[in-house]
Amino acid sequence: NVTPALINKCVVCHPVNAIKVPIERFELENYHVVLYFPDAGAMKRYSDSFKGYDTLYGEKTRNWDTGEITGLEIKGNISKQDKEVVILMIDDICSYGGTFYYSSKALKEKYPNVKIYSYATHTENVFPRLDLAMDEGVIEEHFTTDSYLGSTKYTHPKITILC
Repeated sequence: NVTPALINKCVVCHPVNAIKVPIERFELENYHVVLYFPDAGAMKRYSDSFKGYDTLYGEKTRNWDTGEITGLEIKGNISKQDKEVVILMIDDICSYGGTFYYSSKALKEKYPNVKIYSYATHTENVFPRLDLAMDEGVIEEHFTTDSYLGSTKYTHPKITILC
């Protein structure tokens, strides 16, 4: 509550409302929606808001000297469905895109026939690995808010700014 009061023209957009936009689109297209949280922090922040969905999460191994992700294990399962599966990866911030890149690679390895999308509330415009994942077709589309990208000239045909 303090931060918006200190910033002129600040609009508070709860991330759950933005995350619901792609979920509703996928459900209208008759996909089975699975939510993926790349770490325990994201799972704690968001999972209670999306009860009733299959959820997966990642346990990352990181080189703390370089910040690089050195391994990732996918936890959880997708229930058997008659529908095509879409996985929406959800996190609060995307700086370089490494979490989304390595998560999408691990998800594709475990579930080769799924479509993978990503969402980050705050996406900076220096994300070479997210670009790489979208350009390689591993991530179909990235959703974000205009907390940063909306104020820059950066565009990518697979990025959708929600609010």
